[in-house]
Amino acid sequence: MLAGITGTLINQLFYFTGLQHSTAGNAALIIALSPIATTLLSRMFLNETMSVQKISGALVALVGVVCIVLYGGKEIGISKGDIYLLAAMLGMSVSLLFIRKLTITLTSYEVTIYSTVIGTILMTPAVGVEAWSGHLHGSHRLFVWVLLVVVAVIGQGLAGFWWNQGIAVVGASMSAMFMNIPPFVAIVVSYFVLGDPIHAAQIAGGALILVGVAITNLKRRTPHARPAGLDVNG
Repeated sequence: MLAGITGTLINQLFYFTGLQHSTAGNAALIIALSPIATTLLSRMFLNETMSVQKISGALVALVGVVCIVLYGGKEIGISKGDIYLLAAMLGMSVSLLFIRKLTITLTSYEVTIYSTVIGTILMTPAVGVEAWSGHLHGSHRLFVWVLLVVVAVIGQGLAGFWWNQGIAVVGASMSAMFMNIPPFVAIVVSYFVLGDPIHAAQIAGGALILVGVAITNLKRRTPHARPAGLDVNG
C-alpha cells in the first residue's frame, strides 16, 4: 500500500501538477535526482553504508539541480512547478525503497499490479476535487484518448513492470543508472514537440546530475590477489 501511495499517488499527482507550471525538460532533469535521493534515504531508513564516493556524487547532483531550478528560466527563482516536481521525485525515491523490499517476497508483476491499483484508487478523491473546482475537462477528440491509452499502457503498465523487474534482478542502484537517459531525451523532444526552449543552465545542470549519479554508482577496482607461493625475488 505504501508503494502505491508514494509511487503512484504522490509521484503522479505532484508530477503532472508540476508540469502545468514548469517545462518537460526541467521535470525530467529534476526527476533524474531520484537515484541520489534514493541513496540518501537508504542510508537514513535502511542503514546502508554511505561512503565518501556516494556523498560526493550526491553533492555534485544537488549542485546540478540547484543550477536548473534557480537559473533554468528567464528569471532567477524557484517556480511553484519545480517544488511540485521535487515532491514527485521524493515520492519516487521513497517508493523505490518499498519496491526493493517487496520484490524479495513478491514478483515484479504482483508489485506493479498492487501498487498501481492502490495508487489509482487513492487518486479518486483528487480527481473529485479537480472536477468540483472546474479544472477537470473532457475531450471529444479520439486522438487525445488514444494518447492517454498509450501513455497508460506503455508508460504506467509496461514501463512500470519492467522497472520493478529490473530492480528485483540487478538492484536499485544499478537500475537507477538508466535514469540518466530520459533527461536528455526529454529536453530534445520537448524542444521539437512542445517548443520549450533549451537553456544553458539545463545543459550544465543535467551534466552535473549525470556526473553525480556516475560517481555514486562507480565501482572501485579491487586489487588482484597475488598467487600463493609466488616469489617476487625470483
